[in-house]
Amino acid sequence: MIPQVLALLILMDVSVGGKIRLFSSIFLSSPEFIQARAGQFLTTRGDLKLKIDGSVSENISFYSRTDFMFFDRSLVFRPDDTEGVGWRNIIPIEIVPYEAFITISDVFIEGVDLTAGKKRTKWGLADLSPIDIANPYDLANFYLFDPDYFGERIPTTTLQLDINLPSLEDIITDTRIESLYLFSFKPASFPSGVWASRRPEASTLFENRIRQISPLVTDRLFLFALTEVIIAFGYPDVTTYPRAIQYENFSADFTLEGLPEYLLKNAPFGFRLASTILKTDISLMFLRTYFDLPIPSEINSRIEYKNVLTPAGGLTTVSGKTETKFFYPKLTLLGLGIARDISGVGIRLEGGYFIPEKRKVFIRTKTKTYVDIVTLTTTTQEFEQEEVREAKLFNNYFKFSIGVDYTFDLLDGFYVNLQYVRGFPDEINYTKEAQELLGITKKGFIVPLQDYFVLRLELPLFREKVKISPTAIVNISDFSEGFWAVATIPIVYLYPWDSSEIQLGGFYSFGEENSKFGIFKNYNIFYTMLSAKF
Repeated sequence: MIPQVLALLILMDVSVGGKIRLFSSIFLSSPEFIQARAGQFLTTRGDLKLKIDGSVSENISFYSRTDFMFFDRSLVFRPDDTEGVGWRNIIPIEIVPYEAFITISDVFIEGVDLTAGKKRTKWGLADLSPIDIANPYDLANFYLFDPDYFGERIPTTTLQLDINLPSLEDIITDTRIESLYLFSFKPASFPSGVWASRRPEASTLFENRIRQISPLVTDRLFLFALTEVIIAFGYPDVTTYPRAIQYENFSADFTLEGLPEYLLKNAPFGFRLASTILKTDISLMFLRTYFDLPIPSEINSRIEYKNVLTPAGGLTTVSGKTETKFFYPKLTLLGLGIARDISGVGIRLEGGYFIPEKRKVFIRTKTKTYVDIVTLTTTTQEFEQEEVREAKLFNNYFKFSIGVDYTFDLLDGFYVNLQYVRGFPDEINYTKEAQELLGITKKGFIVPLQDYFVLRLELPLFREKVKISPTAIVNISDFSEGFWAVATIPIVYLYPWDSSEIQLGGFYSFGEENSKFGIFKNYNIFYTMLSAKF
């Protein structure tokens, strides 16, 4: 059987390759927003990226990549976790079919190609491309800063039809029209790490991630409800009495409206015209999709006050519950990309006009107040009120990037890549009214559109056996108000033998602690990665 399979693979012109690696990282300090301490392993895992590609005939080709991963951290919480098939809890493994698609060339007409399967569609040229949103972000490894998975995209089931147009000598070349249909919308994945408990009684993974990245849906909502609601006790002088406040029985629930219904009309689709005109790569695109991070659409709070007041003072007990609903807004993108090399200087210009769906956010606050006024006798008052506030959620907006790169004739070549970015992938343009209603400011991780500089350097040494490559991302939200921060990712590459690589890297940030990157203060890590290609 095996010889027949090998013979078939040879006849089909199949090549097998991939990458084997071991990645490990540790904390250098004790971060505040997760429960970890210096010297603790953040993660250790190994994986095999197996790639198979080839052709069945002259017009039919295929490609697949499967990731086989094992994790060193055991998931054992009960004695029965180690019994029977519980070996998966001792040595957790994961198999991910990353891509698998087939391409048929010259479908009925020469120059018309059809591709179908699970595929990563890249419609962008810049490192941080604002228009490369056909596939959702894979944020599952965001906090791990694993270079092979950091900022990855999730391939989706795709049907793509490309029409290759004839060239006009050396003036217009490589012209093609690409049409894209994604069978369903896939949301971005949320981070996981050593602090993500898998105990059955723990909060859901979605809730944990929302709590960590969003200031909108945690205690701020309770504070918002407490400060916005006016409590009418019925006696003007009652509010002047000194009293203690006790908070108890607070909870926050998070729900999702659900993914778009699995219908033909709800699937993302787009068109792209790409061409090289006078040695300049130009692309125009239209894409109808969804913003792949959940956005709060409705916040319902129920607050209950129980007051016992006496002339000498009193006690107020406050309890409540907040329910926050999220949804994935529809998004239309009109994009433009331009790339050109001029005397060795690479220039990349990309921009997009984003049109989010028209939607309002509602905040409903119901308040019940019980007042026991104790004098010579006890008088009980009960009040109930409801407040509803709403605001338009989004405005249309631009995102763009301007990038240049150049290799200087220094040592073995000194490479510099500088990019200016308006709007990170997770940022959307809330209206001023929505920002005020939701409490969105320049602080925290979820912020309005901001500006960033990204600088990446590469310096090969010792006949390219060593390469030093630091990267810095500067968040320039507002220098005048102190809302700025810098995230740095220094990496040293070692190449002892052909097809082998050793990486020594890390992550460190500094700046205003309430800024986008400042929340990672003391989140300092060091990692090593050993890999071999075959």
